[in-house]
Amino acid sequence: MKKTISLTKISFSYLNHKVLHDISINIENGRFVGVVGPNGSGKSTLLKLLSGIIKPGTGNYSLYGKSFSSYSLKERALLVSYCPQNPSVSFPFSSLDVVLMARTPRLGILGLPGQTDLDAAMQALSAVDASYLSGKCVDELSGGEFKRVMIARAFAQDTSIMLLDEPSEGLDLKHRISLMSILKEVTIEGKLVIAVLHDLDEASSCCDDLILMKNGRIFSYGSPMEVLSESNIQSTFDVKVSAVTLPGGRRIILPSRS
Repeated sequence: MKKTISLTKISFSYLNHKVLHDISINIENGRFVGVVGPNGSGKSTLLKLLSGIIKPGTGNYSLYGKSFSSYSLKERALLVSYCPQNPSVSFPFSSLDVVLMARTPRLGILGLPGQTDLDAAMQALSAVDASYLSGKCVDELSGGEFKRVMIARAFAQDTSIMLLDEPSEGLDLKHRISLMSILKEVTIEGKLVIAVLHDLDEASSCCDDLILMKNGRIFSYGSPMEVLSESNIQSTFDVKVSAVTLPGGRRIILPSRS
C-alpha cells in the first residue's frame, strides 16, 4: 500500500543554518497527526516543506507514491491545503471572498466561482462558526475571527491533506474545542490532518499520532501515550513533568512537584 506522505532523509537549511536534519517518516490518510516540540525545533519549517512552500535541500518527498516535485502547482493545490501560523490578507476583501479564493484550483475555464463553490465556502465558514462574518471585511475582524476565516479557507479547498500551523492559537475555549472536534471528524472521513500544536494536553486528547521534534530532528513518533512520556518531555523541553494517564487512556501533563 502506498503511503500518503513519505519523507526519506530530508534536510533543509536557511542560508547556512540547517533547520531540518535527516527527517524520515511515513504517514497515511485518515490520521490526525500533531507536531509538537519546543520553540525553534523545526515544526513550522516541516509544515512549509510538506506544503511545497520550501523545497528540501536533500532527501526525497513522495506524495501518494509519486515525487512531490513532479506535481504541478494546480495538482498540489487539489491535494494539499495549508494554513500558516500567522496568515495574512493583503487587501480588504470580505471573509466570503477570502474563503472563495481557496476554490481557485477547481474553477472552470472562465475562472469564475459557481454555486458549488459558493456552497463550499459557506459550508466551511459554518463549520468554524463564522457564517455571520461572510460579508464582513477581514480587516475588521478580531484575531480569533480572522483565524477562523483562514481555517475555513483551508476547509473550502477540499483537499485530502490539511496542514495547519497552530490552528487553535488565538481561539477562545469554545472554538478551540469545536475546531479540534471538526478536525477529528474529517480524519474519520479519510482525510489526513497534520497540525502544529503547543498544548500537549490538547494534542494528547485529539491526535492519533504525534511527531515530537527537537533541534530539527524527529525525536519520537507514535501514539500520544508513547510520545508524551515524562522522559521524552524532559529531554525535549528541558522541564520535569508528571505524565498522568486518565481512565480511557488519555494522558495529561502536569508540572512536576519534585
